[in-house]
Amino acid sequence: MGGPCPEGPGPDGTCAQRRPPCAPHPTLRAVRGRFALLAFGLALALVVALSSGVRIDSIGINMIDPGPLFGAHAGFAPGGNCATCHTAHGAGSVAWLDAFLGGNDMSGQCITCHAFEGDPLLAHNRAFEQRPDLGPIACNQCHREHDGVGATLTRLTNEQCASCHSDGFATFPTDHPAFPAKFPHFQESAIKFDHVSHVKVHFEDPKVADRAPTSCADCHDVVSADNAVLPMGFAETCDGCHGTQIAQRDMVVLRLPVFDANGFDRDAVRDACGPTLDEIERLEEAMAAMAAGKEPAEQGAEETEYESVSSDEPTPVSSYLLEVAGDDTESYSTPMQDLVMAMAEEGTAPLASLVDDRLGEGMAAKLFAGLNPDVAKRLACAWAANQEYELPADPEMGGWFGDYLELRYQPTGHADPVVKAWIETALLIAADGDANAIALRDGVIDAKEGPGACIKCHAVTAAGDAAALTVDWRFRAAVDRPYDHYSHRAHLSLVQAGSTAMESTSMGCRFCHRLDDNAPFAASFDDFDPSTFAANFKGIQAETCAQCHIEGEVRQDCQLCHRYHLPATFKPSMMGADLYQE
Repeated sequence: MGGPCPEGPGPDGTCAQRRPPCAPHPTLRAVRGRFALLAFGLALALVVALSSGVRIDSIGINMIDPGPLFGAHAGFAPGGNCATCHTAHGAGSVAWLDAFLGGNDMSGQCITCHAFEGDPLLAHNRAFEQRPDLGPIACNQCHREHDGVGATLTRLTNEQCASCHSDGFATFPTDHPAFPAKFPHFQESAIKFDHVSHVKVHFEDPKVADRAPTSCADCHDVVSADNAVLPMGFAETCDGCHGTQIAQRDMVVLRLPVFDANGFDRDAVRDACGPTLDEIERLEEAMAAMAAGKEPAEQGAEETEYESVSSDEPTPVSSYLLEVAGDDTESYSTPMQDLVMAMAEEGTAPLASLVDDRLGEGMAAKLFAGLNPDVAKRLACAWAANQEYELPADPEMGGWFGDYLELRYQPTGHADPVVKAWIETALLIAADGDANAIALRDGVIDAKEGPGACIKCHAVTAAGDAAALTVDWRFRAAVDRPYDHYSHRAHLSLVQAGSTAMESTSMGCRFCHRLDDNAPFAASFDDFDPSTFAANFKGIQAETCAQCHIEGEVRQDCQLCHRYHLPATFKPSMMGADLYQE
């Protein structure tokens, strides 16, 4: 080339540095254009191909038809109406572009039909105070649609649970966290049934051997058992031993208290009630003397000194209704004597009027249901005459009766409506803090002296405010573990619950439920706080379940025992508005 040759000569003696042949290169713009054209053509080809209905082993790969809906959902999209859930479908290109860029609110579509107790877009439908970092979730994070008619939308894998619950979990026996110490006995039982004292003491008594249960299934309904094993009713379980005890707990509603002075008008009492027995006897003696031709004995002057036939205080019922101090004779004498006199004249009407004025219209009909006006009148007449009322006959069938200085109510049996009404009313009025109302409440819920012995068995718990108490009249289902589920039904046959003696711990219910002899069961009800409950049974440990639930033998996946959603239900709107047109 006429210049220096630093690379040296080639084999033919010429310079080794040669210019390459001329080879023009395409610009970057040209390369991008070719790739764009190729990508567009490939996308167009895929759209055409995937819209053609090609099937592989009956599985659709059609881009427009992603596959059949779940069977329970298919009826809500008749004729393949995608717009039922995909709002952009059929709404034009702008709506499609908006759905592509902004996303389609599938969860919003789901909750038009599905409802939950908590916020549906929060994890487990609730806000966890200890995890404020948890963000909203979407239904399709766990539930996959278009998998076919027979698909199961609710079945999840352990891996799906582990996407949030990051603690390692390989098998139940090795990795499941320990159960809480009190599990599953966190909630106070509605019935104060002491299993320890009954199983180890009362049922061993030869005097009740013919009535004592021989297995747990004698008192618990194992046939319909599921998450809970409900106890049978009072008649099937308790009546044999405790049925007669209810009638032995009368309720003293009114009592003639001690008076410092006689405020009753003798003539008014005679007009309302007629002559007293003493007056009748004196009249008969005078008539007999006159018939015998003798002068009747001269009647002595009326006694001027008054001595009350009673030495007791009024009942808490009287004190509350009359708004008086029960330990102050000056406070209660006049209103109590006025009430007695009015009852002597009109029977139950004055008492009913007083109750309705103090407690509300219609309350007297509940609290004094079945009270005979004539009984109230005769009792009041005796009291107004400063005499004790003598009951003509014992109240064999229960109900209202007067007895000396008291108006009593004897329960007619279990779940007596009058006693129940008095207890519920007393708990309600005591919430205001009135001293007389609290005294009334404490009397009716006294486990040893209360009417009907109701609170000997039924728990009384605080309802939010400690002053507002309620009675658990019926079995209360557990609400403290909304995400857990345990099926007793699947296990009872394994442990032979219906045929195994209750003292056995190798089989039967006590295979899992072991008695705790040292638990302060009865004392845990005294404070009305259900959170301080001490069960008759020791807590169940994870090792108990792990005896059977081991890998390769019995299911141990998360969903076997745990639920994700709070109790789910449906909204009326899913049925269509036409059903609700009047």
